[in-house]
Amino acid sequence: MTGARVLHLTTFLQGGAGRAIADLASTQRRLGHEVTVVACATGTAGYGNYAEYLDQLRDAGVTLRLCDSLFRRDLSLNLQVLEMLRHHLDSNSVDLIHAHAAVPALVGRLFAGHASRRIPVVQTQHGWGTSKTPAQAAADLAVLRDVDRVVVTSEATRDALVGHGVPAWSMTVIPCGLQARETGPPPTDATHLLKPLRDRGMRIVGCVGSVTENKNQQLLVEALSKMEHRDVVVVFIGEGGEALLPQAAAAGVGDRVIACGYQPHAARWLPMLDLLVLPSRTEGQGLAVLEAFRARVPVVASDIPALAQLVDDRRTGFLFQTDDAAALASAISVALTLPARDREAIVRGARARFLEAFTIDRMVERHEELYAQLASEALHVDQ
Repeated sequence: MTGARVLHLTTFLQGGAGRAIADLASTQRRLGHEVTVVACATGTAGYGNYAEYLDQLRDAGVTLRLCDSLFRRDLSLNLQVLEMLRHHLDSNSVDLIHAHAAVPALVGRLFAGHASRRIPVVQTQHGWGTSKTPAQAAADLAVLRDVDRVVVTSEATRDALVGHGVPAWSMTVIPCGLQARETGPPPTDATHLLKPLRDRGMRIVGCVGSVTENKNQQLLVEALSKMEHRDVVVVFIGEGGEALLPQAAAAGVGDRVIACGYQPHAARWLPMLDLLVLPSRTEGQGLAVLEAFRARVPVVASDIPALAQLVDDRRTGFLFQTDDAAALASAISVALTLPARDREAIVRGARARFLEAFTIDRMVERHEELYAQLASEALHVDQ
């Protein structure tokens, strides 16, 4: 599918999903497609656009428009976005609409309805969280059943949606991908913070991601307090990490827990870590795992389905029983005391798995195949 006109609609360009959207849209533009990305203009508690993703899109020549609201479930605001789209875009000039959540998909469906020909609407579901109310879940599932195709980033999300009544035939699994190589050395902030710890003989365990109930970072603090090793420091990279500090102090490990806050180049911190831990209760895919695979850093992850599909226990990383602090402490201890030969075998196998299945090139290639299929189906319907 060459020279397509693609409209991406999303809530916010934030976190792993935002990176995937920015990478996909930027690469599509470099391949010669005409690409527009529309996201929310105004952030809210815990949500907002990352400046580096906005800059990436602009630098790639992607048309970027910010308008409220593709996030809030407010019909008047949703219709405001629709009017903005109709003002700036002729619906007949769009070949495919790619939404990245239910509200954007609904707006995309309404916009497509103004065209004189069929415009396919794809929705990527970046996981299925547990924070939705029953009414919100029902509404989102109704939208997922209505779009032309659903992209999920893992088999685990596909299975969850099938369990909620979304037809299996309508879903395509396309994992998010990363550049094969992370460009640039560790940021100066990382070097200044972590090198002195390493010089003192401390072993550094990292945890990347905004602090949320689903990410379950408090379990790592609890696990640290259960470990016999006193030379382990845990570094939290992401928004909200300071909320973990009172728990760490109460558990007697306050001097070994560091909250770095949001870091625009978090992946470049990874080579300075001895270990990356993901104690999540839910994940759409787990991009931080892939970043660690790429950086040759061992991973300890909860055994939820999405992460277990990435991490082959004792082969490409280590799994522990979800929500079990003692099991996490044990897995960290095993990973940190692994003989050098065994550690090398694990990180080598993990990197090979990443390069085989989880690069940006592979992600974009599979989207191109899906877009071409949907274009063919739409042409057949119009005829």
